[in-house]
Amino acid sequence: MSEDSELIEQVIEQPDSLIISPPSDSSSSSSYNHIQPFVYLESTATTQTNHNVLLILNQKITIDLISLWKKCEIIVCADGGANSLYEYFNDNNHHHHHENLQRSDYIPDYIVGDFDSISPDVKTYYESHGSKIIRQSSQYYNDFTKSIHCIQLHYQLNHTKENWFESIDEVDGLAKLWNGLNNSSDVVVDIDITIYVLNAIGGRFDQTVQSINQLYIMNEDYPKVTVFFITTNDIIFLLKKGVNYISYKNRLMFHKDNGSSPTPTCGLLPLSNKTPIILNSYGLKYDMRNWKTEMLGQVSSSNRISGETGFIVECSDDIVMNIEIDV
Repeated sequence: MSEDSELIEQVIEQPDSLIISPPSDSSSSSSYNHIQPFVYLESTATTQTNHNVLLILNQKITIDLISLWKKCEIIVCADGGANSLYEYFNDNNHHHHHENLQRSDYIPDYIVGDFDSISPDVKTYYESHGSKIIRQSSQYYNDFTKSIHCIQLHYQLNHTKENWFESIDEVDGLAKLWNGLNNSSDVVVDIDITIYVLNAIGGRFDQTVQSINQLYIMNEDYPKVTVFFITTNDIIFLLKKGVNYISYKNRLMFHKDNGSSPTPTCGLLPLSNKTPIILNSYGLKYDMRNWKTEMLGQVSSSNRISGETGFIVECSDDIVMNIEIDV
């Protein structure tokens, strides 16, 4: 990012179709943040599941859960998210995607939370089918954060002690165990984890804001963890300070070209306290140069993606991005 504060802001309207090459500042991808948000939409045969996690929160599931489930190595339900999973198999609208769906074939690895939302019958069902039940009653951590601690600890400890969770206390044992491990020499800091989160956005407004808050905090605390919030309409993630290359096989993976809307919609949303943010983009319909964005100023909403296989966003600080999904 240029330090010349006198550079002129520009918005450049691009054609609907562009080919954008990966950043060429160096021969190594370590010079930029490479994000592949739509890998989970690829065929199962070509998708690696290692260190992919599905985290289900407490709202009705409205996407094709089964296809996403098959792309993930472990499944975690945050408290009432277990109800959502259970009820998913009561909805016949989902069954046309997959034949012979059986609830018993889709058992989460962990259910975590203070259990103020989960139905006792649902809890009993999943526990009897092998789910690990971890009650954490502390109100100083929400169920999302408790689940993140569980996921991190699973990858740090499960290979040496399968029942690592059995001896922790039921108040804030996950947080204590993770904080203790994180401050010791035993933690494996270089584990890359991708977490697909369902139902984090679109319920109560305070919970939606809390979810966005977690995007920023997790990037600060756990830079090796990549989080994607998936909704019925879009995918939401964080672009990190510096150069970001967002790639995909083609736009048809996540957007139907119906003629009236040939390019998918996207937004770049400055939702942190580190503003203004300066943006440069390459491959959007309305590309920006030295463009200042902040919540009390201009915001790039309802932009579109022209890059056929990817685009580049350079930002002076972290910024939230959403991309429309229409498949």
